[in-house]
Amino acid sequence: MGLKEWWAKQNEEAEQEQKRKNEEASKVDSLLDKFEIPDFEKFFDDVIGKRPNLEYEDEEKKVAKNPLRKEYLIFIKKNLEDKIVKYENIEKFAIKHQIITPNYFTSKSNVEQTKNEFEIIINTIVSEFKPEKIYDETTFEDQLMIFLKAKFPSKKIDRQFIIRNPSERLDILVDDKYAFELKVYEDRGQLRALGAQLEEYKERFSYLCAIILDPKQNETSELDINEYSNKYKTKHNIMTIVLKGIKK
Repeated sequence: MGLKEWWAKQNEEAEQEQKRKNEEASKVDSLLDKFEIPDFEKFFDDVIGKRPNLEYEDEEKKVAKNPLRKEYLIFIKKNLEDKIVKYENIEKFAIKHQIITPNYFTSKSNVEQTKNEFEIIINTIVSEFKPEKIYDETTFEDQLMIFLKAKFPSKKIDRQFIIRNPSERLDILVDDKYAFELKVYEDRGQLRALGAQLEEYKERFSYLCAIILDPKQNETSELDINEYSNKYKTKHNIMTIVLKGIKK
């Protein structure tokens, strides 16, 4: 085997391993999304044997500094990485305590079908959605909603979906699981803020995609969008669709 063939084989094996890890991470996210706070705490007590050390804004009242769900997800994933618990432990616990039904795991195609549906929606937007001139993000959202309803008439498509309170809204949600957050590029600061927003949304939605419209289409906008799109993917495994457009 020549050096070129060896290198190609190494790259292929690395890609397969990364694919396996991504699929496992997706399964973990999908399952943990079914857990409520009491489920997490019982899992910590019964399976891991300890709870995470939380930081509190008010020690006396035990008001958590960060949202408990975020802290609990970090704690479970750290224990998975350290091989203290396995994915199978979470499965068995979820079935035993009726967080999910046993047939949730009977068909591997269930996860694959969901993933494939998400990819179909993304690919359809990339290949067929051509934004017209827009005034702002609202008109951008208007156009995408019209497009999705025309392309996927049988799907449930919600706009400005309330997550925790009226001030926290996801732009578009398809079939209660495929989440899309839209932005019309202005500057780096906006993309940085979007990253924090996506990180929070990822706690709730396993299938999340950012859609960025670039009305400036210059070297700076392209560099900024590419940089942050890579960050979203690397840090949070969130895909980004980049579209060209014109702002009135």
